[in-house]
Order: sequence, then C-alpha cells, then structure tokens
Amino acid sequence: TVGLKDYANLGAATVFAENGLNVFRLFKDAVNVPGKGSVTLENLLLANQYDKIYIMLGINEIGYNLDKVIEKFGQALDTLQSYQPSTTIYIQANLMIQKSRSDRDAVYNNANMQYLNDHMASFADGEKRIFIDVNPLFSDGAGNLAPEYAYDDFHLIGAYYAVWADWIYETTCE
Repeated sequence: TVGLKDYANLGAATVFAENGLNVFRLFKDAVNVPGKGSVTLENLLLANQYDKIYIMLGINEIGYNLDKVIEKFGQALDTLQSYQPSTTIYIQANLMIQKSRSDRDAVYNNANMQYLNDHMASFADGEKRIFIDVNPLFSDGAGNLAPEYAYDDFHLIGAYYAVWADWIYETTCE
C-alpha cells in the first residue's frame, strides 16, 4: 500500500499506510496521511466520509498465528463498516511471493499467503465488501509473483504500482 501511495498517481485519494502497519496496530497507530497530518484511523474515519475504502493487510502478519490474524481482520472490517456504514470496502488480496523465496521459507510462502487470501475473501459479501485479487496481473503463470515485476521477493518495482493502481480503477470504478 505504501508503494501505491509513493509510486502510483492516486490523485486526491486519502492513503492511510506506513511500512510495517498490521491488523493488530491498525486502530492504535497514528500515521502521517498526506494533507491530514498524523492521524489515527479512527479519527480519519470520524472526520471524513468515503464512498470506497481499499484495505490490504496480511504480509506483515504472516509470521503470526494466521487464524488470529484472520479473526482480527474480520473485526477490523466490522469496525470500518461501523464508522462508514454507506461505504463499499474493497478487500485486496495480498501479493503472492516469488517462487524462489516461497519454496525455501516455512513462513513467507505462497501456501500461507493463499490461506490468508482465501480467508480474507470469505469476508466479502459482493455488495458492501468486495474481494479483489490483482495476483493474476503479476503472476508467473503458476501462482507466484513473477521475478520481472519485483525488486525483491515481495515488493513490486516502482513502475508497476501505477499498473496496479490502473487495474484497481478499472476493476472498481468503471
């Protein structure tokens, strides 16, 4: 999400994101939001009304008990919806990991990412909560993050965040 903020032209979008943010700290940490200053998510949601909220959490939590992460994510969605009852929440799948890392890592691997993404998708209702998955756009064809799109095992090369943002727009706004 920080990559989307830094490398994609998101226009006037409000972006609540920082490196290392996770579902356990989502409503605790104050984050520097461009144009808003340092603000908690609760205060941001109380002060503004949004038509759409896009949320992606999970890679920073992958080392935790995934069932607890999923439970906390569900609670976070309920909290978001309580602050913004008329908004549509787009639950974004986490990007998969490059095969070379996934194959050798017991924690940061695509089996764990898929487990997390599948459960995140289960919170979608198709109306107020919609699951979207950008992974096919950056896949190697076998469900892994393709090396040509990433500068490490997890993160896209800067130019591809604009591609991702365009995909989000085409998927959710047109």
